[in-house]
Amino acid sequence: MKKILVDTESASAAVAVFGREDGEVIECVPSGVEVINTRDENPVYDILERDFNVIFCRGCKREDFHFYTVPRLSVFATDSFGNAIGTLWGAGDISDDDYPVAMVSLENNGYILANSLKDFLYKLVSENADIREKYDFSGFIPTENKKDNGEYLTELFSLKPSEKEEEYEFEVFASKEEAEKKYEFFKVE
Repeated sequence: MKKILVDTESASAAVAVFGREDGEVIECVPSGVEVINTRDENPVYDILERDFNVIFCRGCKREDFHFYTVPRLSVFATDSFGNAIGTLWGAGDISDDDYPVAMVSLENNGYILANSLKDFLYKLVSENADIREKYDFSGFIPTENKKDNGEYLTELFSLKPSEKEEEYEFEVFASKEEAEKKYEFFKVE
């Protein structure tokens, strides 16, 4: 299947479009980085920031993140090391299972952390050693309140292990120009 990228930083685009060219299926994939700033003052954000090192974006700009992703990454948080955390393909909320959570390190390495926001929170607050070993949460430094607040968040969001383990394609480039060396881009006019 042929893949063509749609740069969502320069134009709004659908999540995924398929077409045909000479009988070959063409997948149009949204790419780039979107920043989701929160305006809410929410105690859950405070707990995640204080106890789990997930710092929600407030006043961040696209220029704060020096990478380009395929598919699009909607950055909603960072950690104290400067790693970016976001959802692939689009932005959702705790009730959505459609968007996997990924992280881009300062070295522009990409990692899939979870199948959804709810799955991400579960893995973050879980005391289950198997889960913490399988996923690299070393950048998330819990404080002494972790256990109590982890139990609170588990109950609040009805967190439980994900029933599915999915494989996702996720690439990080230094810039759009780097991505253009590998992929063809759909010209949005």
